[in-house]
Amino acid sequence: MELYQVERLKICNSCEFNISGDCALCGCDIQNKTSIVEESCPASPKRWGPLFVMSEAEKAGQVPGCSSCNKRR
Repeated sequence: MELYQVERLKICNSCEFNISGDCALCGCDIQNKTSIVEESCPASPKRWGPLFVMSEAEKAGQVPGCSSCNKRR
């Protein structure tokens, strides 16, 4: 497990939106979501973000929900 995932999991494990390992805000499996470098926390304000900045072209292609599994609220 990468260090960034360990840090993200620490944050998620103490979050009120963590419901049995799933995020109540986006519906994603937290173990999976925290392992993807492009992902970010769906809370406002975000508690953790992506490890790189997306280009405008990449942002234009995003859909609401998790970018890895496309699960929606």
